[in-house]
Amino acid sequence: MMDAVKLLSVFFIPHDAPLRQAAYRKVELVPFSEATPLRGKFPWLQQTLGRTLELTPGAGVRLISFGGLKIQPLICFESGFAGLIRQGVGRGADLLVETSNDGWFAARDAELKHLGMGVFRTVEARRPLVRCSNTGGGAYVLASGELTPGTLTPHGRSAAILAAVTCPETVTVYARLGDSWLWGLALFVLWGVAKTAFKSGVRMRNCRFKCFDDNVAGSTRNVKEAIRNG
Repeated sequence: MMDAVKLLSVFFIPHDAPLRQAAYRKVELVPFSEATPLRGKFPWLQQTLGRTLELTPGAGVRLISFGGLKIQPLICFESGFAGLIRQGVGRGADLLVETSNDGWFAARDAELKHLGMGVFRTVEARRPLVRCSNTGGGAYVLASGELTPGTLTPHGRSAAILAAVTCPETVTVYARLGDSWLWGLALFVLWGVAKTAFKSGVRMRNCRFKCFDDNVAGSTRNVKEAIRNG
């Protein structure tokens, strides 16, 4: 008998579309909390370190049309995955919407750090972020990374805040190229290291040859002196 597939989902409730068309399944699951990494190849990992409730990742990035915008949903720490947001922007995402369970954190500082992950994504992709959390730390972040005044939700209290959303159509260099520039940087660094190592090797060889010549010359002088003295 096949095990039931367990998915972590968020639903948007549109007025003019079936509910099933407005669901997003979480793609990036928290290792050892929501799913055991490499459990297919190494079953003993799940037996030793896994949980009874193992979730299955969603099929991939999905945009949801809502209120005339294309929304890219994010669940919890998916805001830390720049590549995921880049995929969404490549498909035409206008707005990022993150829902998060920050009840794991007892301190307010942890909520704000989680929010800060999303701030980086807004700057990279130039897309605004609406963040909703069950314990606080929700906010509306502009595409420039600025926190809209008055939208930060309080810790441990229910709040509903309205804000006018502005979605620029800018496509950033990062949205176009992603992390590919890092390969160029890595090659540049390797070239510099190889060049330095080559120069150091040449200097060491020259030093060895010079030391050898000095030793030979010294030995020759010693032999001549020994002959004269003998």
